[in-house]
Amino acid sequence: MTESFKIFQLENGLRYVHSKVTTTKLVTVAIFFRLGSIWENEKFYGGSHFLEHFLFKGCDMYKNAKDLNTEFDNLGAIVNASTSHEYTNFYGCVSVENFEKFFNIISNMVVTPVFNPEEFEKEKNVVIEELKRYLDKPEDNSEEELYTLIFGKNHRLGRKIGGEVSEVKDIKLESLKEFHKKYYIPQNACISICGNVQLEDVHRLVCNSLLAKKSDGNVNAIEKSPIDPQEKLRIKIMKPEQKQEHCYINIGFNIRDICDKNETDINDVKIDFISNILNCGMSSRLFQDLRENHGISYSQSAGYDCFIDCGLYVITTSVDCPSIYKTIVNGEESEGALEILSNQVNLLKNEKVGDKEMKKVKACSLSHIRAGYEKSHRRCLRYGEDLICSEDSKIMSITEEEEIIKNITADEILELSQKIFDFNNCSICISGHLESREINSLIEEKGLFKNM
Repeated sequence: MTESFKIFQLENGLRYVHSKVTTTKLVTVAIFFRLGSIWENEKFYGGSHFLEHFLFKGCDMYKNAKDLNTEFDNLGAIVNASTSHEYTNFYGCVSVENFEKFFNIISNMVVTPVFNPEEFEKEKNVVIEELKRYLDKPEDNSEEELYTLIFGKNHRLGRKIGGEVSEVKDIKLESLKEFHKKYYIPQNACISICGNVQLEDVHRLVCNSLLAKKSDGNVNAIEKSPIDPQEKLRIKIMKPEQKQEHCYINIGFNIRDICDKNETDINDVKIDFISNILNCGMSSRLFQDLRENHGISYSQSAGYDCFIDCGLYVITTSVDCPSIYKTIVNGEESEGALEILSNQVNLLKNEKVGDKEMKKVKACSLSHIRAGYEKSHRRCLRYGEDLICSEDSKIMSITEEEEIIKNITADEILELSQKIFDFNNCSICISGHLESREINSLIEEKGLFKNM
């Protein structure tokens, strides 16, 4: 598979990347802004996510939400947006013949919003309902709580991306205006365009867009925040009010020491490789142990997030409550979910991966990477995310990524696993009708989650 992309930067600081994909009749456009929950202050907690919603309520070209979104539908555009800790993005897929009009509309939408007071109050209620919905999802709520457990409520990563319901209620319309004017500027933005569209058309549209105009504002920069040193395992049990058959297990490792944005590209790929050892394919370690050997878990995941100055590696699964303590396999008592997970992590830390498994995981990793790049919308979002988070406007190519995977060694995996999976930097958040005393007793008696 061929891959080609080019990165450009205008004099006003706006960066954009173009990748021509001739095997599709679609074009994907993504506009990223460096404004996420970590940039917020006490008057604006949850505001980045709220602002993402509000930009769909109308702009200079289409004065209200109905007209704006009807026009998106008229173009056949599939449009969405999301807010993360570090950025907000707006993106859509559209047929090649409608690309130019779609680009003009979505770029106008993010630059010239209509701050209608009536729409503000209505959308505030919508956002609050969305937050309440997440509160009713123990798998999402417990993972967010894991961030708070690791980083603390006073750290920017310890706060929920969407904020608390009470915080969103306190957001003022003037705060949205202020933050939009301050941060939705070319210096804080990048554009990613992938699909069957010519580079000269991309140049023309970007250079004539409102984002190409000079604008006053603040370039987002952030100083490293101190994180309270963690010297032992932290455990929190969340007991939901509603009936819940399962318990949701989230195990997190603070990996700030190996997550430097300036040196992280290679480590990104290697850490993903470790995740694939744990949970890529039906012969992966977690799938085999939790599902095939013990029959207690339908789904499990392993992966990490790398932020500006720190990172978090998370392993998750869900089981029925009794299975967290022990299981019955072929009529005999066997390990429970916590012991299985502890054993799997220690295995990665203390034993080199064998040649056959390394070969298998390399094959799986290469297939998943290539599958991602085959889909132009996923390529578009990947390029945009790399660009908005990059200090040097660098995007890792698929060729570079493949070479790292092909050359990775079992010794490198062992060394990196020992750095990641330090149980003194580990926190566990479990949502379920369980007793903290019993969980702590199990961990102590079995010697779980301890460095060996």
